[in-house]
Amino acid sequence: MIYLLGILIGSRYYADIKILLRALFLSTPIAFFIINRFYNRRGIHTDILLPVMLGISLLLAGWLNVNTSGFLKMRSEHSKIAGIESLEANCKITGEIAEKKRSIQTEVTLIEYNEKMLLYIDKKIGLGSVRIGDTIKCRIMPKKISNQPGSSFDYARYMERKGIFCTSYVKSNDVTIKKLKKPTLRERIMLVREWYIKSLTKDNDSQESGILVSLTIGDKSHINSDTRDSFSKAGTMHLMAVSGLHVSFIYAFVSALFSFLGRGKKGRIMKLIVSSLFIWCYTALVGFSPSITRASVMATLYEISSITERDGSGLNSLSLSALIITLISPQSLFDLGFQLSFSAILSIIFVYPGLNNMMYSEKWPLKYIWNIITVH
Repeated sequence: MIYLLGILIGSRYYADIKILLRALFLSTPIAFFIINRFYNRRGIHTDILLPVMLGISLLLAGWLNVNTSGFLKMRSEHSKIAGIESLEANCKITGEIAEKKRSIQTEVTLIEYNEKMLLYIDKKIGLGSVRIGDTIKCRIMPKKISNQPGSSFDYARYMERKGIFCTSYVKSNDVTIKKLKKPTLRERIMLVREWYIKSLTKDNDSQESGILVSLTIGDKSHINSDTRDSFSKAGTMHLMAVSGLHVSFIYAFVSALFSFLGRGKKGRIMKLIVSSLFIWCYTALVGFSPSITRASVMATLYEISSITERDGSGLNSLSLSALIITLISPQSLFDLGFQLSFSAILSIIFVYPGLNNMMYSEKWPLKYIWNIITVH
């Protein structure tokens, strides 16, 4: 919690990296010295000084992490291309390729400027002519992303937090494509995702295939606005977002499939390896969204606790997953999916037991119905 507080402070106030490092290198050794010297002796050192020094170290670590991540520079005023009217650029496709009504939309990185932008390409170029990892040479006219008139959603800030400040449109005859030769690991994962989507939608233009894509990996770009409105009015739009429930299904399926391995230690280790492989491959496929990553970490920790024969603490697992996610990507703390996912699990840990005990019944139908009501 203190580490997350450090991220919150660092997201508002920039501090010199050298000062933060010096303070961290001072407070952390003091904390370890107290642990080593006074661990078995209760006193002012362990009761007051140790928690204070550990708290300061965690606060500084969070502050340092978010300051070095470049989060404070994720503002359109820091854009290198926003003030340029027109420029020739080599744009590497780094995001999903989505077909729109009159264009093809994708996220690209301008190699010369090391900056991301949202690029719309004339649909005449053909959806199959570009793939993730390809480099497009074209002339772009960057325009700052702005909010829709009358909309309460701050779309511009949402894109800023993804490091995208500008958008541009290019005609098909102004584009030169250089095909990808050696994809990176990230590009390979995204190409597998692209292949999966195409395998479902290639010979089927119906909305059923788009819904299936959305239900399995959370990509809603293949369903039209009418279908979205129907799900929204029915109150089932949340089904279109990937969540920890997807990981639970995969974990339950794999556990049942490999139950023949038995409850012995070797069998549990094998099940840990297999289930982790399936879970983390799926997590990579959906793009390591915070809710999925949180569930994957907790599922993995649960399997590890079963091998070590220790009772797993839901709160400890949740805290560790939050720490891992924010260590890698401190800006994830401000992601709505992160906040909703962790808030939901915290409410299950702290609120659900009290609500569940409000109406205790030995009759399984009533007990089952009440459990469903309290969880939701």
